Amino acid sequence: MLFTNTYFTTWIFCIMKTRKYRIYPNKEQIQKLSQNFGSARFVYNWGLWLSKEKYPWRINLANQLKEKKKELPRLKDCYSQVLQQSLKNLDSAFQNFFKKRAKYPNFKKKTNTQSIRYPQFTSITDTHIKLPKIWEIKCKFHRECKWKIKSMTITKTATNKYYVSILTDYTEQKPSWVWSVGIDVGIKTFAVCNDWQQFENPKYLKKAMRRLKKQQRRLSRKQKWSANKTKQRLVVARLHEKVSNQRQDFLHKTSTTISRQYWIVCLEKLNVKWMMKNHCLAQSISDVWRGMFKTMLQYKMKVKEIWTFEPSSKKCYNCWTIKKNLTLKDRTYHCDVCWYSEDRDLMASKNILAMATT
Repeated sequence: MLFTNTYFTTWIFCIMKTRKYRIYPNKEQIQKLSQNFGSARFVYNWGLWLSKEKYPWRINLANQLKEKKKELPRLKDCYSQVLQQSLKNLDSAFQNFFKKRAKYPNFKKKTNTQSIRYPQFTSITDTHIKLPKIWEIKCKFHRECKWKIKSMTITKTATNKYYVSILTDYTEQKPSWVWSVGIDVGIKTFAVCNDWQQFENPKYLKKAMRRLKKQQRRLSRKQKWSANKTKQRLVVARLHEKVSNQRQDFLHKTSTTISRQYWIVCLEKLNVKWMMKNHCLAQSISDVWRGMFKTMLQYKMKVKEIWTFEPSSKKCYNCWTIKKNLTLKDRTYHCDVCWYSEDRDLMASKNILAMATT
């Protein structure tokens, strides 16, 4: 919607926003959540097993689920909408497979991250969240959640921590003027904007690699199925979780800083799978988390991603001459035609913005 008068012009957007909080269930609630995780995982795998004969339409699976509850009474202890949501997730996985956005769905394992979704009849208080058949669970609200709740997703990590993601309706106001920026995402410097703003790459995985190698070496020496192997697996999982949390915190802060300054961001669309074939740079490229950074920018602001068949860092911004003999060691670009000289990453961000606007 667009509201105008003689003094201002403002766009009002209605979007979805998610808030993630840490929850602390007691022993009885942990047991109920474990039963719900197992029931939802069983329904998902059961529907995937039926797909071997023919494509399982969600409506047919929902009708067969009623008969399955009579065979397995333990499924009745789980909230019915949680089981229906598992069938919806299976249907979405098949749709993504048919549209060639993902691979064929796999069976879910107990050792992986567990999650269930409550689509309705949920609420929050100052210190607790309310779920059907589980009642109140203690929650730490480190920031407010004042919008209308659409759904809640409970997640259990590999380190036995529980989180809730609350999906809400969010209304945001944006000014009518458009501020656009071109960003070049790299390895040495994480992101460089065309207005000289830079974000250094913290390289959390490289800093934690020494401890990870040591703990993973200890894990490989433990006896299979022993209690010591289970304890050591938690140690390795905590190290990986710490690196993941550090990355997410850095990406959220960086994307929020950019979204508060600009409205449209222009990025270069790269073939990351092809770039990962370079074994010398594969670990550094995966450590950047370019895909998650783009996803965060997409729901915080407008993203314009462009395909470019010409190298943005090897093209002169002044005369558009391509310098083919430029290597990764050359961090400053010197044009042999117009004698234009500038930082390589900064010039790439300017080229990306110029190609996106033209």
